[in-house]
Amino acid sequence: SADGWYDQWTPGDTGRIIHIAFTENGTDDVSYRALNTANDTMTGIVDVFAGASAVAGRGTFTTICKARGGNLYVGFNMDAFAETGLYRSTDNGVTWASRTNPLEANLDQYSLFPANAADPNDVWLLYDDDSTAEITVKTHDDSANTNSESSALGFNNEPTDATGQYGFSGSIRHSDGHLIFAYMDAYDAAGASDFKVYDFDGTTLTALTDIATNVDDIYYPSVYLNADQPDWIYVACIGIS
Repeated sequence: SADGWYDQWTPGDTGRIIHIAFTENGTDDVSYRALNTANDTMTGIVDVFAGASAVAGRGTFTTICKARGGNLYVGFNMDAFAETGLYRSTDNGVTWASRTNPLEANLDQYSLFPANAADPNDVWLLYDDDSTAEITVKTHDDSANTNSESSALGFNNEPTDATGQYGFSGSIRHSDGHLIFAYMDAYDAAGASDFKVYDFDGTTLTALTDIATNVDDIYYPSVYLNADQPDWIYVACIGIS
């Protein structure tokens, strides 16, 4: 699994670096490297976590983001919950240290985003809690090294299909720092699924207009926000229109 984060996806950041986190099958490590798009140079590979066995499956994921204050975060699960963690770098990816792990169970997944919080190095986790069929937003407090959680929304994803991963997506709106995210509240539910969109301001989850209701066979949403047009929200997906 792999994920990337571009500097300018973080509000206020004018950098040109693409930060990449990925699982190496050969070494079973979670690794990091960076591509400088200003001069097309790439750093060497740095170990975030030295693993023992990278097993593919429904619970496998890697996610990375850069906080507004500059800290980098990588979260992962790569061995059926035997090897999982949240790691932080305070020196642009040169070294990484373990943080309090927010992952609760093997089939849970999340995506990392810079938080709009008083501490610019806090981060948000758009969190799929598989065991309770819910989606929440967790906040990782950078200074306290703790995780808190928002109220929950119903989210019945597909836990057994090995390809049924990431039925949710989000993006940070630069105009106000809010997390805009989309998800299908059920998977393959015979015309009983709603395509939801929510706005999270750091405290409150606010429902926006559903993209579709009482539909079937929509998955893998992808949210894109145009920084030049802050009110424009784009959501792509796979499945029926």
